[in-house]
Amino acid sequence: MKFSVFQISRKGGREKNEDRMGYCYTKASGLFLLADGMGGHPEGEVAAQIVLQSISALYQKEATRRSRM
Repeated sequence: MKFSVFQISRKGGREKNEDRMGYCYTKASGLFLLADGMGGHPEGEVAAQIVLQSISALYQKEATRRSRM
């Protein structure tokens, strides 16, 4: 699989950017994630990062398991 990734995010009028983006891939599949940081709620960036890490870990675990089959 061949692909290119371009990411851009703007914080708009907020003090900090709470959005998080990421991707994982194997030879057979890809996962591209965007987690919105809850629009200025306390620790929205932490929540978005936890979502990315949790879903990425599940994907990697499943992709590894399936590649052994």
